[in-house]
Amino acid sequence: MRRLTARCAVLISLFLCGCATRSADEPQVTFDEIAPGVWTHTAYLEIKPWGPVASSGLVVVTDTHIVLVDTAWTDAQTREILDWADTTFGRPVTGAVFTHGHNDKMGGVAAVRERGIPNYANYLSNRLAERWGLTPAARVVEFDGAGEADAVAELAPLTLFYPGPGHTDDNIVVGVNGTEVLFVGCLVRPGSSRTLGNTNDADVGHWADAVVAVTRRFPEASLVVPSHGAPGSRALLDHTIELARRGADPAQ
Repeated sequence: MRRLTARCAVLISLFLCGCATRSADEPQVTFDEIAPGVWTHTAYLEIKPWGPVASSGLVVVTDTHIVLVDTAWTDAQTREILDWADTTFGRPVTGAVFTHGHNDKMGGVAAVRERGIPNYANYLSNRLAERWGLTPAARVVEFDGAGEADAVAELAPLTLFYPGPGHTDDNIVVGVNGTEVLFVGCLVRPGSSRTLGNTNDADVGHWADAVVAVTRRFPEASLVVPSHGAPGSRALLDHTIELARRGADPAQ
Protein backbone atom coordinates (compact mmCIF):
# COMPACT_ATOMS: atom_id res chain seq x y z
CA MET A 1 0.00 0.00 0.00
CA ARG A 2 1.45 3.33 -1.09
CA ARG A 3 0.86 6.49 0.91
CA LEU A 4 1.32 10.08 -0.18
CA THR A 5 0.15 13.37 1.25
CA ALA A 6 -1.27 16.31 -0.59
CA ARG A 7 1.68 18.32 0.68
CA CYS A 8 4.18 15.96 -0.96
CA ALA A 9 2.61 16.19 -4.40
CA VAL A 10 1.07 19.64 -4.44
CA LEU A 11 3.54 21.71 -2.45
CA ILE A 12 6.47 20.59 -4.62
CA SER A 13 4.72 21.92 -7.72
CA LEU A 14 3.73 25.14 -5.92
CA PHE A 15 7.31 25.67 -4.75
CA LEU A 16 8.76 25.06 -8.20
CA CYS A 17 6.39 27.48 -9.91
CA GLY A 18 6.64 30.03 -7.11
CA CYS A 19 2.84 30.22 -6.89
CA ALA A 20 2.16 29.99 -3.17
CA THR A 21 3.21 28.81 0.24
CA ARG A 22 1.16 27.13 2.95
CA SER A 23 1.18 27.41 6.68
CA ALA A 24 1.38 24.37 8.93
CA ASP A 25 -2.22 24.72 10.11
CA GLU A 26 -3.79 24.45 6.64
CA PRO A 27 -5.67 21.24 5.71
CA GLN A 28 -3.73 18.09 4.94
CA VAL A 29 -5.08 15.09 3.09
CA THR A 30 -3.46 11.67 2.86
CA PHE A 31 -3.77 9.15 0.04
CA ASP A 32 -3.38 5.35 0.12
CA GLU A 33 -3.40 3.07 -2.91
CA ILE A 34 -5.61 0.13 -1.89
CA ALA A 35 -5.85 -1.57 -5.30
CA PRO A 36 -4.29 -0.83 -8.71
CA GLY A 37 -5.62 2.57 -9.72
CA VAL A 38 -7.79 2.93 -6.60
CA TRP A 39 -6.75 5.37 -3.88
CA THR A 40 -8.43 6.46 -0.68
CA HIS A 41 -8.34 10.13 0.24
CA THR A 42 -8.58 10.87 3.96
CA ALA A 43 -9.10 14.25 5.61
CA TYR A 44 -9.72 15.33 9.20
CA LEU A 45 -12.07 17.72 10.93
CA GLU A 46 -11.95 18.70 14.60
CA ILE A 47 -15.27 17.70 16.13
CA LYS A 48 -15.90 18.08 19.83
CA PRO A 49 -15.71 16.02 21.99
CA TRP A 50 -14.02 13.45 19.73
CA GLY A 51 -11.16 15.55 18.39
CA PRO A 52 -9.89 15.11 14.81
CA VAL A 53 -12.33 12.84 12.94
CA ALA A 54 -11.11 11.15 9.74
CA SER A 55 -13.32 10.74 6.70
CA SER A 56 -12.36 8.91 3.53
CA GLY A 57 -13.46 8.70 -0.09
CA LEU A 58 -11.92 7.35 -3.29
CA VAL A 59 -9.92 8.54 -6.27
CA VAL A 60 -10.26 6.01 -9.10
CA VAL A 61 -7.76 6.30 -11.95
CA THR A 62 -8.27 4.68 -15.37
CA ASP A 63 -6.40 4.99 -18.67
CA THR A 64 -8.82 7.66 -19.84
CA HIS A 65 -10.17 9.51 -16.83
CA ILE A 66 -10.20 10.02 -13.05
CA VAL A 67 -13.28 9.75 -10.87
CA LEU A 68 -13.74 11.18 -7.36
CA VAL A 69 -16.01 9.41 -4.88
CA ASP A 70 -17.01 11.89 -2.15
CA THR A 71 -15.40 15.16 -1.24
CA ALA A 72 -13.45 15.91 1.91
CA TRP A 73 -14.99 17.84 4.83
CA THR A 74 -14.27 21.25 3.31
CA ASP A 75 -13.73 23.01 0.01
CA ALA A 76 -10.08 23.68 0.90
CA GLN A 77 -9.39 20.00 1.57
CA THR A 78 -11.25 19.02 -1.58
CA ARG A 79 -9.14 21.38 -3.66
CA GLU A 80 -6.08 19.59 -2.26
CA ILE A 81 -7.49 16.29 -3.51
CA LEU A 82 -8.19 17.70 -6.97
CA ASP A 83 -4.74 19.31 -7.15
CA TRP A 84 -3.09 16.08 -5.98
CA ALA A 85 -4.78 14.07 -8.73
CA ASP A 86 -3.78 16.60 -11.38
CA THR A 87 -0.18 16.72 -10.17
CA THR A 88 0.25 12.99 -9.53
CA PHE A 89 -1.37 11.67 -12.71
CA GLY A 90 -0.88 14.60 -15.06
CA ARG A 91 -4.60 15.08 -15.71
CA PRO A 92 -7.59 16.38 -13.80
CA VAL A 93 -10.52 14.64 -12.18
CA THR A 94 -13.22 14.30 -14.85
CA GLY A 95 -16.21 13.08 -12.82
CA ALA A 96 -17.43 12.93 -9.23
CA VAL A 97 -20.18 11.24 -7.24
CA PHE A 98 -21.26 11.80 -3.65
CA THR A 99 -22.65 9.01 -1.47
CA HIS A 100 -24.90 11.00 0.87
CA GLY A 101 -25.77 14.51 1.92
CA HIS A 102 -23.63 15.10 5.03
CA ASN A 103 -20.59 17.36 5.21
CA ASP A 104 -18.09 14.49 5.43
CA LYS A 105 -19.25 13.45 1.93
CA MET A 106 -20.44 16.70 0.34
CA GLY A 107 -18.69 19.44 2.30
CA GLY A 108 -16.48 20.23 -0.70
CA VAL A 109 -18.99 20.10 -3.56
CA ALA A 110 -18.51 23.79 -4.30
CA ALA A 111 -14.81 23.12 -4.97
CA VAL A 112 -15.76 20.40 -7.45
CA ARG A 113 -18.37 22.52 -9.18
CA GLU A 114 -16.11 25.56 -9.47
CA ARG A 115 -13.76 23.50 -11.68
CA GLY A 116 -16.54 22.42 -14.01
CA ILE A 117 -16.24 18.73 -13.12
CA PRO A 118 -19.43 16.77 -13.91
CA ASN A 119 -20.76 15.74 -10.50
CA TYR A 120 -23.64 13.55 -9.39
CA ALA A 121 -25.67 12.45 -6.39
CA ASN A 122 -28.91 10.75 -5.51
CA TYR A 123 -31.68 13.39 -5.66
CA LEU A 124 -32.36 12.55 -2.00
CA SER A 125 -28.75 13.50 -1.24
CA ASN A 126 -29.23 16.92 -2.77
CA ARG A 127 -32.30 17.47 -0.60
CA LEU A 128 -30.42 16.41 2.54
CA ALA A 129 -27.36 18.49 1.61
CA GLU A 130 -29.48 21.62 1.19
CA ARG A 131 -31.13 20.97 4.56
CA TRP A 132 -27.66 21.08 6.13
CA GLY A 133 -26.63 24.19 4.18
CA LEU A 134 -24.34 22.32 1.78
CA THR A 135 -23.91 22.82 -1.96
CA PRO A 136 -25.89 20.17 -3.88
CA ALA A 137 -24.53 18.14 -6.77
CA ALA A 138 -25.10 19.65 -10.20
CA ARG A 139 -26.61 16.46 -11.63
CA VAL A 140 -28.79 13.63 -10.35
CA VAL A 141 -28.24 9.87 -10.65
CA GLU A 142 -31.49 8.01 -11.27
CA PHE A 143 -32.08 4.68 -9.49
CA ASP A 144 -34.74 2.13 -10.38
CA GLY A 145 -36.92 0.24 -7.91
CA ALA A 146 -34.19 -2.38 -7.41
CA GLY A 147 -31.61 0.26 -6.50
CA GLU A 148 -29.75 0.04 -9.81
CA ALA A 149 -28.40 3.27 -11.28
CA ASP A 150 -28.67 4.53 -14.83
CA ALA A 151 -25.32 4.36 -16.63
CA VAL A 152 -23.28 7.57 -16.33
CA ALA A 153 -20.30 7.74 -18.69
CA GLU A 154 -18.33 10.18 -16.54
CA LEU A 155 -18.49 7.78 -13.59
CA ALA A 156 -17.16 4.64 -15.29
CA PRO A 157 -15.82 2.22 -14.01
CA LEU A 158 -18.11 2.65 -11.01
CA THR A 159 -21.28 0.72 -10.19
CA LEU A 160 -23.66 2.75 -8.05
CA PHE A 161 -26.28 1.04 -5.89
CA TYR A 162 -29.01 2.44 -3.67
CA PRO A 163 -29.94 -0.13 -0.99
CA GLY A 164 -32.58 2.01 0.71
CA PRO A 165 -32.38 3.95 3.97
CA GLY A 166 -29.79 3.23 6.62
CA HIS A 167 -27.33 5.81 7.93
CA THR A 168 -29.42 8.28 5.94
CA ASP A 169 -32.41 7.96 3.61
CA ASP A 170 -30.19 8.67 0.60
CA ASN A 171 -27.01 6.63 1.21
CA ILE A 172 -25.56 4.82 -1.80
CA VAL A 173 -22.58 2.47 -2.16
CA VAL A 174 -20.02 2.25 -4.96
CA GLY A 175 -18.37 -0.80 -6.50
CA VAL A 176 -15.22 -0.33 -8.58
CA ASN A 177 -15.52 -2.58 -11.63
CA GLY A 178 -12.44 -4.67 -12.39
CA THR A 179 -11.43 -4.68 -8.72
CA GLU A 180 -12.71 -6.22 -5.49
CA VAL A 181 -13.19 -2.78 -3.92
CA LEU A 182 -16.57 -1.78 -2.51
CA PHE A 183 -16.90 1.73 -1.06
CA VAL A 184 -19.70 1.70 1.49
CA GLY A 185 -19.53 5.25 2.84
CA CYS A 186 -21.19 5.71 6.22
CA LEU A 187 -23.69 2.88 5.71
CA VAL A 188 -21.13 0.39 7.05
CA ARG A 189 -19.38 0.85 10.36
CA PRO A 190 -15.65 0.21 10.99
CA GLY A 191 -14.68 -2.98 12.76
CA SER A 192 -13.78 -1.16 15.98
CA SER A 193 -17.21 0.46 16.30
CA ARG A 194 -19.63 -0.65 18.99
CA THR A 195 -22.45 1.69 17.95
CA LEU A 196 -24.11 2.95 14.79
CA GLY A 197 -22.50 6.35 15.25
CA ASN A 198 -24.43 9.39 14.01
CA THR A 199 -28.11 8.41 13.74
CA ASN A 200 -29.61 11.91 13.47
CA ASP A 201 -30.83 11.24 9.92
CA ALA A 202 -30.89 7.44 10.14
CA ASP A 203 -33.56 4.85 9.51
CA VAL A 204 -32.35 2.37 12.13
CA GLY A 205 -35.24 0.02 11.44
CA HIS A 206 -34.18 -0.46 7.81
CA TRP A 207 -30.42 -0.18 8.27
CA ALA A 208 -29.73 -3.92 8.55
CA ASP A 209 -31.88 -4.64 5.49
CA ALA A 210 -29.95 -2.04 3.51
CA VAL A 211 -26.61 -3.69 4.31
CA VAL A 212 -28.03 -7.14 3.51
CA ALA A 213 -29.03 -5.76 0.10
CA VAL A 214 -25.45 -4.59 -0.42
CA THR A 215 -24.04 -8.03 0.43
CA ARG A 216 -26.31 -9.60 -2.19
CA ARG A 217 -25.61 -6.99 -4.87
CA PHE A 218 -21.81 -7.26 -4.52
CA PRO A 219 -21.09 -10.91 -3.63
CA GLU A 220 -17.55 -10.82 -5.04
CA ALA A 221 -16.36 -7.67 -3.26
CA SER A 222 -13.65 -8.55 -0.74
CA LEU A 223 -12.21 -5.14 0.21
CA VAL A 224 -14.86 -3.07 1.98
CA VAL A 225 -14.04 0.61 2.46
CA PRO A 226 -16.05 2.63 5.01
CA SER A 227 -15.94 6.40 5.35
CA HIS A 228 -14.65 6.24 8.91
CA GLY A 229 -12.07 3.59 9.75
CA ALA A 230 -9.73 1.24 7.95
CA PRO A 231 -10.74 -0.85 4.93
CA GLY A 232 -11.52 -4.44 5.83
CA SER A 233 -13.06 -7.69 4.71
CA ARG A 234 -16.72 -8.52 4.24
CA ALA A 235 -16.82 -9.02 7.99
CA LEU A 236 -17.51 -5.26 8.19
CA LEU A 237 -20.85 -5.87 6.48
CA ASP A 238 -21.83 -8.58 8.98
CA HIS A 239 -20.62 -6.41 11.86
CA THR A 240 -22.85 -3.54 10.76
CA ILE A 241 -25.86 -5.81 10.26
CA GLU A 242 -25.45 -7.00 13.84
CA LEU A 243 -25.12 -3.44 15.18
CA ALA A 244 -28.15 -2.30 13.21
CA ARG A 245 -30.30 -5.18 14.43
CA ARG A 246 -29.32 -4.41 18.01
CA GLY A 247 -30.11 -0.75 17.41
CA ALA A 248 -33.52 -1.58 15.99
CA ASP A 249 -34.26 -3.99 18.86
CA PRO A 250 -32.27 -3.09 22.00
CA ALA A 251 -33.61 -6.25 23.70
CA GLN A 252 -31.38 -8.39 21.46
